[in-house]
Amino acid sequence: MLKLILSSFNLLSIAIIVISYIGMWKCFEKAGEKGWKAIIPFYNYAILYKISGMSPYWAILNFATWICKLVSNLYKNYGEIAMSYGSYLSVGLIIYLVVFGLSIFELVISILMIINFCHSFNKGGGYIAGMFFVSPIFYMIIGFGDAKYIGPKGVKSEEEVVNNNE
Repeated sequence: MLKLILSSFNLLSIAIIVISYIGMWKCFEKAGEKGWKAIIPFYNYAILYKISGMSPYWAILNFATWICKLVSNLYKNYGEIAMSYGSYLSVGLIIYLVVFGLSIFELVISILMIINFCHSFNKGGGYIAGMFFVSPIFYMIIGFGDAKYIGPKGVKSEEEVVNNNE
């Protein structure tokens, strides 16, 4: 029974990832980027930041946080042996504080990216909340819906503003 539950969970996880990538692919194409960029881990975050009008280098923060969490998990697994020597307690605390700090900072930057991303497609509060809680579904809604990319952070290009004023 446990194997059935775990395999169902794995299938659900894979389905969520596939739905997210399909939606991102369509959003990237609407924003003038190549769709295949959505399926490359960490690079897709750089493109999301770019579409949102933020520096693509913020994707490095996502990668650094992921690496720090990996190191933290390795330290946790082998920490019992190291803790027997006593001096490694401070190393564990430092790793924990770095991971915690990076995670909080990454959360704030990700929220700003979500807000700017939704504004880039001329969407407001409901879409921002949806992207925060169930982003795979809202990538699909924006990608396959009637949303139009109006520019980074929702700022129309000067050319478009001039054309609308004529």
